[in-house]
Amino acid sequence: MSELRPVVQAPDGHRLRVRRLGVDTQYEPVVFMHKECAVCRSEGFIAHNRLLLRAGERHVIATLYQVTNDLIAHDEAALSESAWSRLELNDGDTIAISHPDPLASLSHIRSRIYGNGLSDEALLSVTADIVNGKYSDIHLSSFITACAARPLDHGEVLGLTKAMVDVGGRLSWNAEIVLDKHSVGGLPGNRTTPIIVPIIAALGLTMPKTSSRAITSPAGTADTMETMAPGLGHSGHSSRRRTRRRMHRLGRRDKAQPRRRHPDPNRTRTRPGLRGPNDSIRPVQKNRRRLDAPHSRVRPPRSGAGKRRTPCRPGWSPLPTRSGSKQG
Repeated sequence: MSELRPVVQAPDGHRLRVRRLGVDTQYEPVVFMHKECAVCRSEGFIAHNRLLLRAGERHVIATLYQVTNDLIAHDEAALSESAWSRLELNDGDTIAISHPDPLASLSHIRSRIYGNGLSDEALLSVTADIVNGKYSDIHLSSFITACAARPLDHGEVLGLTKAMVDVGGRLSWNAEIVLDKHSVGGLPGNRTTPIIVPIIAALGLTMPKTSSRAITSPAGTADTMETMAPGLGHSGHSSRRRTRRRMHRLGRRDKAQPRRRHPDPNRTRTRPGLRGPNDSIRPVQKNRRRLDAPHSRVRPPRSGAGKRRTPCRPGWSPLPTRSGSKQG
């Protein structure tokens, strides 16, 4: 049997030295501990338990995975990248590990599975626990099952929408007009957002857009933007201040650049110096002499004047000479 090493018992839980393991679990915080460590044996922790990790004022609920070899010492806990970044730790720091509080909102989900409705308070409690990271993947699957087995009625849909607005963070934009674009989605290869949003934003309008990854295909809006413009977007863990700062920076960039308009077809063939029916032809002649051009044809705006031919240079003749070349 492995030797049990003493650990520090703190008021907020057992304290262990923390180590960055370098395991990417995407959004799910994971903690790795030795199966025979004193904390797991005294608290009865087993694999897939949910543990409360505290580091000062920061805390996160992580899923426990246990190891049986010497990869992790008995007096330390290893964290995934998600848990490490949320706690803002450094190598050698200590964290407090304890049982989290029971999830009271799970009783509402259980009641919904048995055919009862969800009140606004119940939906707010469930949504708040989900946003705070207290639900595991199994809990989320239970909530989806409760909503899919018997579809939500209109009151529950309104209550869930209101709960999402109240729990989530709101962003305000310092703009007179703020536009948004929504579509049903779910059609593989039908990418309308990367086309519509840049066109509207190029006109100087504020159009913030959040997009998710694809479920039916690997070509969702977020996946497509990562391919076309790597590094332009940001993850869902970005702060509201960072999101607002990036939107303002992109907006100033759009306003600083001159707008590119399609050229007027009546002016594409017009030479410099003749832009209106009242303009003189002298600037055209000046440009012709500067370029040493014997002949210049201009197309003024449609004013009934038609085409004009500038005077030729003295001594120049359009007829070929005996040697086969034109004079001048």
